[in-house]
Amino acid sequence: MIKFLSLPMVLLLFAIAFQSTVLPAQVNNKQLLVADFRLPKIVAYDLNGIRLDTIVMDSISIYSFMVLDEKRNKIYRTHKIEGENPWEIESIDLSTGGREPLLQYKGNSDDFYLDTFKDRIIFSYSTDNYILAYDIQKEQIDTLLQTDRRPYSFAILPKTHELIWTEGPGGSPNFKTHKIFSVDLNTQTQDLIYEHEDPIDRMVVDSLHQQLIFSARNGIYSISFDGTAYDTLYQFPSDHHPFALLLEPGTDYLYWTDYSIDEVRRGTIFGDPFTTIVDGLDTPTGIAFTCLNNSQYISCGSGSITASFNPELQAPGINIYPNPTAQSARLSIELREAQEVSVSIRSVQNAQPSYLIRRIYRPAGSWQFDLDTSVYPSGTYILTLETAIHRSSHKLVIVR
Repeated sequence: MIKFLSLPMVLLLFAIAFQSTVLPAQVNNKQLLVADFRLPKIVAYDLNGIRLDTIVMDSISIYSFMVLDEKRNKIYRTHKIEGENPWEIESIDLSTGGREPLLQYKGNSDDFYLDTFKDRIIFSYSTDNYILAYDIQKEQIDTLLQTDRRPYSFAILPKTHELIWTEGPGGSPNFKTHKIFSVDLNTQTQDLIYEHEDPIDRMVVDSLHQQLIFSARNGIYSISFDGTAYDTLYQFPSDHHPFALLLEPGTDYLYWTDYSIDEVRRGTIFGDPFTTIVDGLDTPTGIAFTCLNNSQYISCGSGSITASFNPELQAPGINIYPNPTAQSARLSIELREAQEVSVSIRSVQNAQPSYLIRRIYRPAGSWQFDLDTSVYPSGTYILTLETAIHRSSHKLVIVR
């Protein structure tokens, strides 16, 4: 005897079958948003430098720095407006294009930073050397610090939540160097991390390698969180001025704007040869990532100086011991999910890597293998761990 299913059961099975065939919306074409200083607009480009769309167009000149709020799918930016309070922090909804002022204030602001740990915007009030915080939920402003120097750029360390700030141009003529400070905001204890000969413009936190990368006049540099290790990544001619910095999530790529030659460039956190991505701009000062989802702009994770992306929480981890080494090193790799893995090695002078492991499928968890370093000359090498969606690199020093 044939049994017929009831109508509710048929509808239920149809719904289950339909649901199983519906794929999530595809996020495609990562976008690079660039804000110009002199032209009142924010423009989207693909990562090959092809202009795609104008996100914001104003009728007044803007002095635009941008931060990306992934949780709310918004961009915050500072710009000049007309009126009694000429500075404004504005929110731009990436989904709808809607714009809303968050706060207006007098005086000059050199930079601002999204502190995702406490859901607040940290910004400078350079007129009186204040560092302020705007609580996004409570819509109120608190004073974090008043200094005897001009606060210029900011970052928050991912583990200790210490505030990192730099002294910018225009400080006292008695200050012969320009300093990077760390501040414990609970105790107001302040420590000097590093002194640089030129004014420091912007910083990005590379939490995977425990370092700050910062731009200054004619160069881009890295300094470890504790200030003990310093490196020059890029040195440019005197007519160049790198400014805003941006890390691409899951890669070693470092993007920056150069407002003296009106370009956006892409290099790496290890100082590899760079390329020009976008040119013909007009004093670019702001830079951020978005993605396209069905022709709609959405946040897709950003490693910029302003965003919450933490590679330690998302990318596979690798540990090298001992480092430096002479004869051998043990590589310990932590995978958060099963996937194909490749590991390559190259010297810092050679851009062509050789693969130690190539597309080997590994389950989630920890695994180790030993690298015979006796076959390599003394020097500094880059070990790169790659999966389908992540790429991270680590320095290995071989000594004899």
